[in-house]
This record gives sequence, structure tokens and C-alpha cells, in this order.
Amino acid sequence: MAAIKSGLKAIFGKNKESRPSSSQYYTEKALDDDSTTPHIQDEEIIAKIEDMYFDKKSEVVEEELTRLESFTDISSLERRMTLLATQERAVSSKLVKIISANHFSYVQEMESVLGIEEALQEAHSTCTRARSSLATAQQGISEGTMGLLSKHRQQIRIDCVFTTLKDLKQLRRLDCQFENYLEAEMYSQALNIVAKNANTLRSFKEFDSISALEQKFSRGTQKAEIFAEEELKGLYEAFDPDAYSVIHEVLELTGKTEIALRQTVDSFKMGVRKISHATIVRVLRGSQAVAKASEEEIHDVAKQFPARCKELPPNLFSSTLRELAKEFFKVTQNYCKLMQWYTDLVNEDQLDQARVQNSRRIVIQELKQGAGPVWKEIERQTRIYLEACDFLSLKYDDVISVLEIVQKLNATEFEFTGSKSSALLASVRQLSLKYFKNYHRSKLESLNVMMNNEAWVLCPVEQDFSLVTLPEFKVLRRQFKYMKEMKDHKTEVAGLFKGDSEGDTPFDEEEDKEDSRLSYVMEDDSYDMDKLDTSDFMFSRKPSVKVAPIVSNPSLTVMRLFGDYMQMMTLLDPIAFDVLKCMTHLFDYLLYTVFIFFSKYQSCLDNTDDCSSVSWRLEGTLKRIGDMLILGPRTASNPLPQEGKVQKPVLFFELKSMLDDPSNLYGFRSRLVALESLVFLASEFQTIVPTLEKLIPESKHGFLSQYNSQTVFVVQELREPIYEPVFGAIFSKPKMISSMASVRWDIKELLSEHSPFVDELLQDVRNFKTHFEDVEKELPLSDDVKTLVWKEGVRRINIAFVDGFSQAKSCSNEGRALMQLDYQQFLTKLKSISDIRQFPQQEYVEQYIKAYYLSEQDLIKWIQEHKEYSQKQLNALIHSGVGSHIGKKAKQKLLSLFDYDDRQS
Repeated sequence: MAAIKSGLKAIFGKNKESRPSSSQYYTEKALDDDSTTPHIQDEEIIAKIEDMYFDKKSEVVEEELTRLESFTDISSLERRMTLLATQERAVSSKLVKIISANHFSYVQEMESVLGIEEALQEAHSTCTRARSSLATAQQGISEGTMGLLSKHRQQIRIDCVFTTLKDLKQLRRLDCQFENYLEAEMYSQALNIVAKNANTLRSFKEFDSISALEQKFSRGTQKAEIFAEEELKGLYEAFDPDAYSVIHEVLELTGKTEIALRQTVDSFKMGVRKISHATIVRVLRGSQAVAKASEEEIHDVAKQFPARCKELPPNLFSSTLRELAKEFFKVTQNYCKLMQWYTDLVNEDQLDQARVQNSRRIVIQELKQGAGPVWKEIERQTRIYLEACDFLSLKYDDVISVLEIVQKLNATEFEFTGSKSSALLASVRQLSLKYFKNYHRSKLESLNVMMNNEAWVLCPVEQDFSLVTLPEFKVLRRQFKYMKEMKDHKTEVAGLFKGDSEGDTPFDEEEDKEDSRLSYVMEDDSYDMDKLDTSDFMFSRKPSVKVAPIVSNPSLTVMRLFGDYMQMMTLLDPIAFDVLKCMTHLFDYLLYTVFIFFSKYQSCLDNTDDCSSVSWRLEGTLKRIGDMLILGPRTASNPLPQEGKVQKPVLFFELKSMLDDPSNLYGFRSRLVALESLVFLASEFQTIVPTLEKLIPESKHGFLSQYNSQTVFVVQELREPIYEPVFGAIFSKPKMISSMASVRWDIKELLSEHSPFVDELLQDVRNFKTHFEDVEKELPLSDDVKTLVWKEGVRRINIAFVDGFSQAKSCSNEGRALMQLDYQQFLTKLKSISDIRQFPQQEYVEQYIKAYYLSEQDLIKWIQEHKEYSQKQLNALIHSGVGSHIGKKAKQKLLSLFDYDDRQS
């Protein structure tokens, strides 16, 4: 019955816990009149059978008889009987179905049983025959044969004894050899003895002497392991391939290669801390011999290092960082040599077992993964060192040196770990930005002091002088060369990691053969700008000229500062744009100073004076500079110092007296040096614009373009307001207009001679030429500068011509011809006096003279097309030109057609 129950449970998944108790089930069935309905499925009926019917230990009959006491009427008893009959029928039906379903399996199982029975019968027959044969053989073997077998067995035992004695003798000999190897520190040979005889030792370990020998081998093995561990701890200082081969054999024979290499990574990290502290101590003591830190001192070293860094004087900061970087590089170089040693070993021993090769590859992978933690320790020590220093107390050259070292450390990180985190640059960014702002403020103040005491004399330079020949740019070009190598991953760091130059590091100081910063001609041709591609972060260079450019001390100072600032831009990309804006401040301040020193229109910046000679672009630029850069007076609403601004330059007394003295043409030499040196600086600034664009983010290129158009290109417009006092003294406009006013333009006959004022004007031109030649003897002026000065003077004379012609109250046709004659005579003579052939504003004069011949309608059209003439000049045309033969109403009509308020004066 139990088997049936188990089968039914397996089929239907019967859950005992869900089966109702007998009394509960009976009560429910008594209350349910439909419980015997024939529609109930067999599965449901079987599922409701109580557990006691499946338990052979239960007394079913007694249980049922006990239930009779609970029946109160015959109908309940009948229902109980009907239920039991239904359950019996369902179980019987299910059993029939199960038997029918498993009949085929039963037949197969019976066939298998019959096969097994036949096999057993055959085995029994074989055993019977074997026993019969053994009995026959036993009877046929004689006692002599058994004796031979016994002697053979004894011979085998004797051979085993001799072999054992031979092994024991060999172990005794190896014991002495093992001790000799240990004394000679030939640990790999000693361990080879242990490895080759390990099985023999295990075979005879029951002997006391062998057990003692095994312990001796164990102690020797531990000694070899300690030797290997100690040698691994010193790998960060120096890596010797031959010496490491011994260590490697020891590690492989002891089976601790992977564990030892993991400890090696920790020893390299510990070595970085030791070297950091030892280097600082050596610098502080001024001694080259410093004892190594012991293991007990390691924690103290970690605590003392930040304090030791703060003890360094500022003048030793950059040199000490360089020494630290050298030591760090040697550590990484030794680590790379270790990895390369294992790589070469794998490539050379291709015939080794796959297990050994796989183990070595695992070691290489672990070493590669360990490079990151080693570098993190180097980075951590470097950051501690940088943060311990007060950057504001450093000199500029020291800061540049620090940034160069940090940049090379970044390159070392890339070669060492294969990645670049820029964590060092991020840590030094805020420090360097704070330093640079302070440095820039000091340079602006120094520039202000220089301006206040500058005499604006020529600074002698070579003929081929340009901005890029300055020493600051020589260093900068070397940095650009290094940047290109970094971009192509061909830096000296990569070569030194590969062992191209033993003992060298990329942090070794380069010998600079430059004598001083006053030498403007570089003798080193290795960085000749004409031989280098400008796309490689280099400068475009202009062809040499025969005459040296005009350079003043302030402009030269600004150019040098440009070189210093660009060094900062190349070494620290994140603040490159901030440095560029400071570069523009230097140029702005020089431009602003030249204008307020040498122009009489300073008051136009306050909107208190007429700025007729100052273009609107120049005026806007000067006002922008004044608002952004020049320190204003403190007021009640703004009592605090204005950050980033500098004092307004003040013209010192001697220079002011010279600029007001007409005997030296109002300081023409100083004006010329100040302005033309500024123009030269602007042209040189253009040569470095492509480089500046590569140093700043692409999103900031618009700032540079806008600055060029609104500031650098505007420098040319300074000539008119600055040279105006000089030309005003030589070519007096009021005097010229007065002389022209005395000429009668209403003559009736054509004259063959020009007017007297032309001769006076030409004499003034000759006087100017004489003064200008005197200036040329002192200042080496190029043809371009001389031409520009002459053109500026001629431009002013031509404007005066038009103003003089407009003074005519009446003009006849013969008078118009005289105007043309006078002007042509002036131009003809001017060509013989000066070297220029194209005169500025010549068409401006000729068009005005021709306008006197126009009719009323033509004059209307001419006035509409020419907006460059003033209201006074146009009024003269209307009254003296076409107005000489038209009525008053026609003149009023002409005047009413035009609005002169918007015309240029």
C-alpha cells in the first residue's frame, strides 16, 4: 500500500500538508449531499484519500470502526460507504492505467533480466574451467621451481637495498655540496639540489639523518627566499639583468614568482617614498651621502616628507624638483627594465612548457597592472612637494622650470602606464594661475615705472632683428619642438625608457650656450626658423631687411614679456587663454601710453575735446583700454583698489619740455621712435598669431581675431594725432591758408606763373627734408618708415590745399586754371624733393578743383557721391563755382538739398 501511495504521490504531486484530517473530511462529507456525484474525476478523488490508507502501520479497520460512533443515522453511514467504494474504484482504475502505461517498460526490463541471467551462467562456467586448470597446474609445479622463484625475489630485494644505500650515499655527498653553495650564495644551484632530490627525501623520511637533512634543505630554501626578497626590494634603485636571472631562478624553484612580484610592486612604491625623503634630506644637508631609510623608519618618512618640503628655501625649489624627477624617472626606468626582462624571456624560451610560459605571461600582466599604483605614488609625492611650496616666492624662471618638469612627468606617465591622467597639471594649475596673476601685475607696474621715466630713444638692434630672435623665444622654440615630439610620441622619454642612453634622463638640464639676454642674434642654427615647418607650432619669419627696425626700450620689454608669457601658455594649457589676455594688456598699455604722451588729444578720451585727428576706431580702442586697464580715482562708491588695473602713465618733466619745444620739431625723434617701435611691435605680433591660435582653445579664436581688428590694426591710425604737432610746426596750416587767401581767384587773364604761396610751401618742404635727414643720421630709418612719414606730411598739405581753395569768395574760369597750375607746380617740385611718387589725398584735391567747372545738375550729383568734404568746402563750391553764374534762388535750392550735419569735418 505504501508503494501505491508513493506512486500516486509522484504522479499527482500530492501535498501532505494540504490533505484534510479524517474527522474534518468526514464532517465535510456529511454536510455535502453531492459528494458522491459520479462527475468527480478520479484524480480529484485520489487526491482526497486520507494518508492513513497509504500508511501500512496505521490500523484502518479500527479507525473506521471508531468513526461509527459519530454516525447518528443510517444515511450518514451509507454516504460513508459510498465514498469508500468510490475511492476504491478510482484507485483501481488508476492502477490499471499505470500498469497499462508501463507494460512496455516491464517487457524490456524482463528481457534485460533474462540477458543478465544468461551472462551469469556463462561466467559460472568460465570460473569452473579456470579452477580446474589451476588445480592441474598446481599439481605440475615442482619444489625446485618454487626455489628458483624464491631466489629471484631475494635478488630483487638485494638490488633494492643496494639502490637505497647508493641514494643515501648520494644524499650525504649532496649535503656537503648544498652547504658549499649556501656559503658561496649560489642559491639557484642549492635549490636545484633540493628540487631534484625531493622525491628521494620523501622516500626515506623515516630515517633520522634524512629528516635532519630535509630540515637543513628547508632552512637553506628559506635563506634563498629571504635573499630573493631583499634583492627585489632594491630593484627600484638599480636593475642588473644578470643578477636578476639568479633571483628569477630562485623564485621559480621556490614557486613564489607571482607572490614575490606582487611584493615587488609594493617595494617600488616604498622606494619612491624613501627616495623622496632622501633627496630632500640631501638637499637640506648639502651632502651627497645619505643613509638609506630602514624599514622601521618608513612610517616616519611618510610623516616627515611634507614638513621637510616646507623647509626648502625658494631658490632650491625647482632644482630639488628636478632631482626628484630624475630619481622618479630612474625608478620607472628600472620597473620597465624588469617588465622588458620578462618579455624577452617569454620570446626567447618558446620551447618551455605551456604551464611555465603561461605563468610568465601572468607575471608580465601583473607588472603592467602594477605600473599604475607605482606612478600614483610618484604623483602623490610630487603633489605633496608642489603644495608645500609658496609659488608667489619663486622667480619666473623657476616657475617655468617647474612647469617644464611637470610636463615631462606627464610624458613619463604616458610612456610608463600607457595613459595620461593630467592630475599633476590640474594640481599645479591653480598654483601657477595665482602666481601668474601676481607676476603679470608686477610686470604692469614695472612697465608703468619704465614709461614714467622713459626718454624714448632708439634701442640698437641687429639688422635682422625680429621678435623670434630674442632669447625668450629661443627657449620657446625648444619647447615647441618638444611639444611636437610629444604629439608624435617620439619624445626623449620614450627613447630613454627603451634604454637608448644609459644613465640619462629627460630631466637633465640642457646646456645653453647663450651668453646673455642682450644678444639678439642666435648662433645656434639647429632651430633656424626658415628651415622649420610653421605648422609645427613655429613662427613665420619675415625676410631680412637692410636697415634695422626701430625698437624702443618699452617695446623691447613687451616683446620679451611676450616670450615669457608664451612659455607659460605652452607649459600649462588650461590657463593659456588667461595668459593670452594678459599679453594683450601689455600691448594695450604700451599703445595707450604712446597716445597720451605724444598726442594732444588726450582729453578726447573724456569727451571733453574735439578729436578731429582721431579716428572713431582708435577712439573706441583707447576708451576700452582706459576703462579696462587704467586705474581710476577712488571714490566714495568705489573705495577699494581695482583688481587687475595699473596707474595711468605720467609724462616726466624733461620729456614734456622736449615735446613742447618747437626748436627740435616738438620731439620729432622721440615721437618717431615711440610710434614706429609700436608699429613694429604690432607687425611682430602678427607673426605669432598662428602660434597663439594653436595654443588656445578653438572656441577662443574669435577673441584673437577681434583683438587684431580692433586694436593691433588700429596702431597705424596713431600717426596722424602723434605727428600732427611736428607737421603743424613745419607746414603751418593757418599760415598756408592765409597765404592762399591773399591770392585773387577772380582774375580775367591766364597767368603763366604760379602763385607765391607755392614757393613758400616748397621751402617749408625743403626745411622738413633737412630736419628729416638730420633725424636719419641718428635713427636708422627703413624706406618704409621714411615713405610713411613723408606721406603723412603730404596728406596734411593736401588737406590744407582744399581748405585754402574753399576760402575763395569768388572764382573765375581763369582762377580755376590758376588753382590747377599752383597744385601741379607743387606736385612737380615735390617729386624732386622727396622720394615718393604716389601722393596721398592727391585725388582729393584734384576732384575739388574740377568741381568748380561743374554745372548745377552735375554738382548735385557730385555732392551726393563725395561725402568726404566738409560743409564749408561744399558751400564754397556752391557760391564760387556754379554759383558764380546762377541766381540766388538756385543757390538756395542747392543748399537746401543737402544735409551737411553728417559730413566729416
